[in-house]
Amino acid sequence: MERQVLPAGRVTIRQGIEMGRPSTLLVDVERAPNGVWEIHVGGGVATVGSGEFDLPL
Repeated sequence: MERQVLPAGRVTIRQGIEMGRPSTLLVDVERAPNGVWEIHVGGGVATVGSGEFDLPL
């Protein structure tokens, strides 16, 4: 995002097909007015943790 890997928007991730447990995750990435990136993950998921990352520039 910040390093121009991908623009803000939606990414669809399909996983688990080879092991017979397919799932689709939807990842929305946007920049908040205060400049902080917001990342939301949805789909057939269960929350197992939460937190924040501080990445070096």
